[in-house]
Amino acid sequence: MSDPDGRGRIGPDRHAGIDAAHQASFEMLGDELANLTDVASASADVRHDRIQEVGQAMATLVRARTAWLLDQAIARFPRIAEFAADADMPVADVPQTPDALADRLGIDAMLHAYGLDDGSIAMAKKRATDKIYTRRSALQLAIADRIEDAVGIEERWLWPKSRRTEPTSCVAFRLRGGNTIELITDWSPDFGFRLRIKAYENRESKRYSDFDHIALGESWDEATDQEIAEAFARQAIELQRVHPR
Repeated sequence: MSDPDGRGRIGPDRHAGIDAAHQASFEMLGDELANLTDVASASADVRHDRIQEVGQAMATLVRARTAWLLDQAIARFPRIAEFAADADMPVADVPQTPDALADRLGIDAMLHAYGLDDGSIAMAKKRATDKIYTRRSALQLAIADRIEDAVGIEERWLWPKSRRTEPTSCVAFRLRGGNTIELITDWSPDFGFRLRIKAYENRESKRYSDFDHIALGESWDEATDQEIAEAFARQAIELQRVHPR
């Protein structure tokens, strides 16, 4: 802060609170962000990697600046740590920096402004595929625990067995008596994540018309594994009721 005209009116300096090293880093990152248009014609993977590099550099700078600001505060107000120690609330976990730094930094919006939508969609598709394949085994276990006693399980499997590039996967169960029911998870930039149910008599038969890709009724983003398992169990019980075998 400064009093430029000596009249007791305090205002911010041009770069108040930013030391020279951080100022130089901010200016350099500004140039790097502007230069992202240079990779417009590169492959989606190259664009993704470059954005991640710039995002990581920005995250590192922000963390360094946060630490610097805290040091300044402690130097000026030495009892601040004593004040913080008086809190009787549990200490929250420090948020971890996500892998998808581009999302947190809003770089996808900038890509849209520069007409790089194809690369943005390709990155979003890859992240969606990662999420689906990371979560599907946990969903399979949660569902199995919930429906084993209610409807019985003769066999269960994941489709596809190994990872593919498309953001879609099924968790399937053949129930007591032979009916098969699947939880289908897929993603599209048009509708986001979907959870749907499909059921049929056996692998060679047609799907039951009343269980042909019907909505599960739970949100992928908001529901827990247990809530999804509970909704799936309701559908499995209903399947066995209306199509007994």
